[in-house]
Amino acid sequence: MIYQEPVQYQIPALEDGLTVNEIHELFTFLESEPPVYSTSGLQTTQLDNSVEEIRKRKRMISNQESARRSRWRKKTQLENLTIEVNRLKLVNRELKNRLVHHRT
Repeated sequence: MIYQEPVQYQIPALEDGLTVNEIHELFTFLESEPPVYSTSGLQTTQLDNSVEEIRKRKRMISNQESARRSRWRKKTQLENLTIEVNRLKLVNRELKNRLVHHRT
């Protein structure tokens, strides 16, 4: 193992110096954790937003498919009920005809 001297960083001094707010902001920035990047180079917040956007799209497509199936079931049920109503009207007419012929 090769020994390396620690890297020394020198911060250039500003002629006018730093204000208290600038020093506080600098320390806050230095103390904050650096953004985590994925292998694609996107920040995790960007990646999280992309994943959330994909989930929203999948949910939207799923909801659209569910609505389409619901409309199909409703249409099929209405068609079946219409057929049943017509069948019962025919049965009713036949019964009425029998009743009229039976009286005479």
